[in-house]
Amino acid sequence: MLEEELNKLKETHTTPSYSSVTKNSQPSQNQKITNNVPAIIIKPTITQDSQVTKKEIQDTIDPKKINVSINSIQTSKHGCFVIKCNTEEGANKLMKETQKNKKLGEKYGIKLSQMKKPRIKIITSSTTMNKEEIEECSMKQNQFIGPDDDINVTFMKQINSGKQIIFAECSGTTFPKLMNFKRIYVGWERCPVYEDLNIPRCKTCHAYDHKDTNCRNKLTCPYCGGEHRSINAQRNTRSVVTAKNRWKNLQI
Repeated sequence: MLEEELNKLKETHTTPSYSSVTKNSQPSQNQKITNNVPAIIIKPTITQDSQVTKKEIQDTIDPKKINVSINSIQTSKHGCFVIKCNTEEGANKLMKETQKNKKLGEKYGIKLSQMKKPRIKIITSSTTMNKEEIEECSMKQNQFIGPDDDINVTFMKQINSGKQIIFAECSGTTFPKLMNFKRIYVGWERCPVYEDLNIPRCKTCHAYDHKDTNCRNKLTCPYCGGEHRSINAQRNTRSVVTAKNRWKNLQI
């Protein structure tokens, strides 16, 4: 009898396995966590320091009371305060809580940032289809694109080779699928798809990632590195650099 009771106690007090613990500790499927969450921008109606805005918001709103998780916070120019939550549901909840607060609603303008859609370009031969027809073909002819996906053609451009570039925007769920397959069926064609990268280049210093209106660097010639405009570079220097660039493109 004693042995039977001991065995029953062992069965009821077994140590849980590592897999069972990790399984129970994982977030539920109902809580969708995504990086593509719009930020909340809080801008004062009067000119003030951004640290003042930050302090007033944090003293007034308690994320714990509304069950919201904050990914990051940062101050911006003109007294703005930017908050980013880990879910879109949390961002909407925090924005509503901030807007309904009379003290904050009268003093601050509160809005969600506009998320930019990924941009792509599709290379086709010259086609007579319009934008709506191309969008319809893209959605119906490609099995990996589901009903929740989205492709919107913005404009089309004819290039010298006789081919056509279709510029489009797509949803965040569609973009990785397109980059994975790298091809899309449009009409009678199987077209290559590329990410449409638009990296700004300064016309003053000719560096990337900023425009000449925001440039603080000195004037630089892209041909010889001199402190003058490219149009003033010596003709022989310009021709040598252009020839080298053409040779590099041929090797690629």
